[in-house]
Amino acid sequence: MRALLVGAAAARALAAGGAGVTVASFAKATYVSMPGGLLALTAPGVPPGPLHVVLDAPLAARHGVPVFRSGTRLLVGPACVELHGARVWTGPLPGPVEVRRSAGLAIEAASGPAAGSALLTHPYREPALHALERLRTAGPAEAVGLLAGLGPGLTPAGDDALAGMLLALRALGGAGSEARLRPALRAARTTALSLAVLGSAAAGQSIAPVHQLLGAAARRDRETAGAAARALAEVGATSGADFCFGLVAGLSAGAVEAQTVQVLSWKAPARQAASAESSTSSGLKAVTPSIRSSSRNPYRAPMAKRQA
Repeated sequence: MRALLVGAAAARALAAGGAGVTVASFAKATYVSMPGGLLALTAPGVPPGPLHVVLDAPLAARHGVPVFRSGTRLLVGPACVELHGARVWTGPLPGPVEVRRSAGLAIEAASGPAAGSALLTHPYREPALHALERLRTAGPAEAVGLLAGLGPGLTPAGDDALAGMLLALRALGGAGSEARLRPALRAARTTALSLAVLGSAAAGQSIAPVHQLLGAAARRDRETAGAAARALAEVGATSGADFCFGLVAGLSAGAVEAQTVQVLSWKAPARQAASAESSTSSGLKAVTPSIRSSSRNPYRAPMAKRQA
């Protein structure tokens, strides 16, 4: 089989070479730990992403199968993946000014899927909403400490939301903001896979529907932005919805800091998020119906495996 697209982080992991091992396997993705980092060998039709190596056929590999890079080939047990000719995929981001101007439209598109986040269910809701309040008042490091590892999933729901927040803050702040976001990850106590996803988000990279949503919003293309948000909501059991939850929070908090978007009070859901050129129909109302501060530590449930 052949690799068609290789995400930027996956390309770096492959370039480092060496021996690795499969660490999780699902119908549409096999996760591999290599000396240079984690990557996911994905079936055709899975959206490109920074950790993804999109193949031309599904790959079935059990947990613990040895993996080795040999020349232009990646050997996964008895299977062989030809890497030569694969295109490196990098998700495009609009410039910070465009992201700020279109934040209201992006929030509008993402708010519907965000309402399906696992973080809005008991027992995750209270610590998650507290984390959003801390994001606004104390910055991303506080939110990372509260959300990392929270909730169910191969990448816990809190981590998916953090990825959305970090991606939003990186998009709003431009390339220079990565150096300010990465130190916040030191507070994360979670899985190696989640840390890889969070690192990519801080670098401005996520799966294709995220970039499509932000790009469409910047072009004032409401229909395409909505379609991208719906595609994102289909990722995993709730991973896409969790990401949207964080994306809405990050865009709102970051845009208000930039004095471009007037964001609703975290305790007053009647106010709406709006940009100078677009306003949302629901803003954060869908994801923050009532926020009360809590000093309790986040509840961390055992991780339930979710398909990529």
